[in-house]
Amino acid sequence: MKKTFIVLSAIVFFAACSEKPTTLTEVSVKGKYSIVLPDYLEKTNELGTEPSLQYVNHKDEVYVVAYDESTKALAESGLDNIKKYYESVLGHITEGMENYKVGTPLDTVINGKQAMIAKITGQFKVHDEIHDCFYEMEVIQDSLKSVKVITWTMDHHEDKFGGDMDNTIKSIKFL
Repeated sequence: MKKTFIVLSAIVFFAACSEKPTTLTEVSVKGKYSIVLPDYLEKTNELGTEPSLQYVNHKDEVYVVAYDESTKALAESGLDNIKKYYESVLGHITEGMENYKVGTPLDTVINGKQAMIAKITGQFKVHDEIHDCFYEMEVIQDSLKSVKVITWTMDHHEDKFGGDMDNTIKSIKFL
């Protein structure tokens, strides 16, 4: 029994050691903002035509999209402060989601810009299958630019990718 435990412990130890650490890369988006992304994500255009940034890892089901918008245009559409912008984005994310929970929003400053961040868990039904999802979203703005960043994965991957998602969200810089 003791030998079995030692062998299993060694296997777990070597498996943990064999995982290479995630490398983070700063990506500039249209000269408007930059964001740091983990190396396991690949650039894509399959998540829609509107995002200014979209990256994916199909194998692990990790996604990142970002949209840049004019703060003036948002204000003209009634989203004249960051709280309203946050609530609008949150509403779009949770639309169609069942049993969702939104963590306490973090009202913060990132690289000198006002931002709001939230973590969301919930369920989506796709082809009669229920999928448990984990999202982290951010809205960030100054007087000229606004950006919303949405990251998501399957709920059971939150422990593995949640830290990277958080680093991505908090890395954005306006250029």
